[in-house]
Amino acid sequence: MTFSEILDRVGSMGPFQYLHVTLLALPVLGIANHNLLQIFTATTPVHHCRPPPNASLEPWVLPLGPNGKPEKCLRFVHLPNASLPNDTQGATEPCLDGWIYNSTRDTIVTEWDLVCSSNKLKEMAQSIFMAGILVGGPVFGELSDRFGRKPILTWSYLLLAASGSGAAFSPSLPVYIIFRFLCGCSISGISLSTVILNVEWVPTSMRAISSTTIGYCYTIGQFILSGLAYAIPQWRWLQLTTSAPFFFFSLLSWFSTGFAYYSLAMGVEEFGVNIYILQIIFGGVDIPAKFITILSISYLGRRITQGFLLLLAGGAILALIFVSSEMQLLRTALAVFGKGCLSGSFSCLFLYTSELYPTVLRQTGMGVSNVWARVGSMIAPLVKITGELQPFIPNVIFGTMALLGGSAAFFLLETLNQPLPETIEDIQNWHKQTKKTKQESEAEKASQTIPLKTGG
Repeated sequence: MTFSEILDRVGSMGPFQYLHVTLLALPVLGIANHNLLQIFTATTPVHHCRPPPNASLEPWVLPLGPNGKPEKCLRFVHLPNASLPNDTQGATEPCLDGWIYNSTRDTIVTEWDLVCSSNKLKEMAQSIFMAGILVGGPVFGELSDRFGRKPILTWSYLLLAASGSGAAFSPSLPVYIIFRFLCGCSISGISLSTVILNVEWVPTSMRAISSTTIGYCYTIGQFILSGLAYAIPQWRWLQLTTSAPFFFFSLLSWFSTGFAYYSLAMGVEEFGVNIYILQIIFGGVDIPAKFITILSISYLGRRITQGFLLLLAGGAILALIFVSSEMQLLRTALAVFGKGCLSGSFSCLFLYTSELYPTVLRQTGMGVSNVWARVGSMIAPLVKITGELQPFIPNVIFGTMALLGGSAAFFLLETLNQPLPETIEDIQNWHKQTKKTKQESEAEKASQTIPLKTGG
């Protein structure tokens, strides 16, 4: 008799399980902030070149760009003659003496001049932070098996406190990036331990509810890299992927969700709205999104819910290409809608994926799936750099990938009201039975189209 069956026999969730979920969920409120921290610590204020030290006291004239606004990355070599029109005439040069920022608030951008040719470093810092989350999974997964879940969870919180403080007081960008990388590793350890403890101590019948509870506290709704440490040595994984190739579509859904999610979550500054208000809206939309997702997966099914959520998110991201930057309200509404769909997609994926994999490989499957979500979130900041070529290119990439992930979800098996598979053979039989049922249904439809013969 399994642990879940014993809990079901004695009444399923009791005071211990509720206390357990609460103690796991409350600390997650803090770690969720780190994933989106750079929205506030790396905002780019309005800026222009600092005049040379030997410049006159007269107002320094700035060259104008193609949009008619002052250039942010160029200045005149010499102050234009007063008789000349105030435009781009005259030789220009890069900002050799730094920049002047129209802001009183310090960020890593103003601290280390991450603008113009150095603005890629800001996106790289976020990407390296996400890489820390990716690396932390197998490291802390192995440690939690050697030393236990509780010690690793405690150590991860201490490491997060130390690395977060170090990032706050970093004297240079390289030091800041190192500490942010360690923050990512510790967050991965916390999330990994939280997921494992949730799976080990909460009965199957209540696992979806408890996972959703933790997901509400962890506003980005993700549990990171559970069971990844076993993904490489368990060669039986090959048997599963060989006999059931449709799991590729599950991984594609995970990748596209993480990829598109962070394109919107980290793009708050791009919509021209107060970033604090918009972030509150972005966080608040998760609550109704998760409620709607729970209702949808309970009545419409996992496959339909997952597919349509990604398709709607991809459509919203692509629609942003055709909306003018002056229409801030419409752009914001599209972004909030897309972000809510992606948040619901994460909630659906965690439940859906745990039901697709058999018990002997469930943690491994969840770990591998989360790897692809983290790869997507790590690549997303780098894709934003392509916006320097054409502003619409990032949205084309993000939206197209979300559409591909949504389309892939429709090739998965439906798990609503189905028993959880225990072994690889159960999955194989399930897949064969589904295929057989589909063939029989098609044959029945075909037989109904054959015209009846008249009697001789």
